[in-house]
Amino acid sequence: MSRLAATGNAHHWQLQRPLFSLLGARCRILDEHDNLVLFAKRRALRLRERIEVFEDEGETQPALHIRTESILDLGATYVVTDSRSGEGVGMARRRFMKSMLRDHWDLLDAGGNPLGEAQEDSMALALLRRLVADIVPQRFHVSVGGRPVAELHQRWNPFLFRADLRMEAGADALLDPRLLLGLAVLLMVIEGRQDG
Repeated sequence: MSRLAATGNAHHWQLQRPLFSLLGARCRILDEHDNLVLFAKRRALRLRERIEVFEDEGETQPALHIRTESILDLGATYVVTDSRSGEGVGMARRRFMKSMLRDHWDLLDAGGNPLGEAQEDSMALALLRRLVADIVPQRFHVSVGGRPVAELHQRWNPFLFRADLRMEAGADALLDPRLLLGLAVLLMVIEGRQDG
């Protein structure tokens, strides 16, 4: 995936998702210059979660494949795979019980070994969000081995779900940016169901 090649520099992306869609969730990921980097699509009415990520909106250049093996597993593990090479990038597992009050995800390598976690910023704000939905923007902190490596921050907009994703300089040595972007897509289209 040439557009996601590690550079050693800080990464910054903007994510956009319409609040309502009858055809399943769609998410655009742009770079700091508003150029499309990735386009993700989750088709509606599927028993198993399956999200296809492309480098173009025409869906001709596959980039990532995100899927879960289980049906109706509230704490499902989502497997992120490089669509071109078939290489396992890693996994994101939602901690269902912890996420009832404050969203929490575990990040695992391709072999299922723990890498890090992503968690909503605070219990108080998480509870407030559950009461007033989109009025209080979400913020997730991503860490590897206790070290902060990235942050996803929602920007409030009544018509478009928007978020900024920033990865610290050098953090791609600890966490594959493809896994981070896969997690961000999940947060946009899976967690995003609560608001549309």
